[in-house]
Amino acid sequence: MARDLIRNSRSGSTSRLARELGIQYAYARRIMDDLEVSGLVSAPDENGARMVASDDLFGIL
Repeated sequence: MARDLIRNSRSGSTSRLARELGIQYAYARRIMDDLEVSGLVSAPDENGARMVASDDLFGIL
């Protein structure tokens, strides 16, 4: 569910994930960390933004 939300919105925002799923920010942050480990989103840059993997990668995972 979280993976689909990130893929469809093309936004790697932890805050947005928390709002859309109706969960606490801390839980959303854990999910984003797991998505980072799996390669679906990048590590946050200096502004906290994350890059979302291309559609080709989503098809594989």
